[in-house]
Parts: sequence; structure tokens; C-alpha cells
Amino acid sequence: MRVEALLRDASAAVRAYTGQQWKTGATTAKVRPRLDFVSFKGITSVTSIVNTATGNDVPYQWDGMDRIYLWPPAYRYSIEYDFVAMPSVVTVSYVADDPPPDEVLAVTCQMVLRASGVDPQSSGHQQESIAGYSYSVGIAAASAGVGMLPDERRVLDSYRALGRSIWVGTQ
Repeated sequence: MRVEALLRDASAAVRAYTGQQWKTGATTAKVRPRLDFVSFKGITSVTSIVNTATGNDVPYQWDGMDRIYLWPPAYRYSIEYDFVAMPSVVTVSYVADDPPPDEVLAVTCQMVLRASGVDPQSSGHQQESIAGYSYSVGIAAASAGVGMLPDERRVLDSYRALGRSIWVGTQ
């Protein structure tokens, strides 16, 4: 049980640090459409898109890669479009095949193994001395939780999501 909790914590720490979400299998996500589309990495098929506020299905067209267009042109010119506003939040059900890279898995496992070797009761101890012998470790290695060492951060730096677009809405 402790290893499962550490694995969840380490995975969350890696996702927070990199800003990435790697998903595999059936997934459901609530998202705000940007203009008239939503984007996901590694989509292999789209199951459904539902307006979260009303529960109604939203017509869509998947481009076969990473973008799903809501209310595609064929529907925009229909009579129904005049009476329906673009939903502010949609629930997208899709299947993805975007596993994390091997380097990310290795770092996550290192964090878990290091944390599992530290007694939770003695966490935070950085230095210990006994009769002239002294032993010390860094802050991340002393944590009973899943701290990241500088070398692990360097590995994850190549997977960080930096410089993303900022969307500004006006009313």
C-alpha cells in the first residue's frame, strides 16, 4: 500500500514539474474549448463530446491527429446552429495512446525506490553522527516523501511544457 501511495505521489510530482499529462486507454476530461476546438495528445479515437451544462451531445469532427473541432462547418450552416451557443465547458470521452517516455518512468521509479527506503518516522533527517562517524544527505534525499534530486530534474527538463499560449477572453 505504501509503494502505491508513493507511486501516486511521485507521478503527481513529475506531472506538476513537467506540466505534462501522459494518458493511455479510455479517458474522460472536462475542458474549455479554445475558439471552436479542443486538443489532446495521443488521441486514437473519440467516443463522445457532451455539453457539460446541458448534457446534450455536441457535434464534432476529429482531424485524426490531436484536434477536435466542435460544431464543424457542416453543422454551422444548419438551422440548429442559430439556436445553440458554443458550450463553455465540454466533457470529452476519448481513447489515447500516449505513454510516458522511458526516462520519465525511470525518474519516477527512482523517486519511489528512494522514498520507500526511508522510514516515514525519521523523515527530514539530513545528518546523523555516532562516535566520530558522520553521515549526511541532501534535502530531497532526506525527505520521506518523493523529493526530486537535481540530476532527476535535469532529465525531466527536456519534457517540461514551457511557453504555452495564453488565451485571453473579452466580453
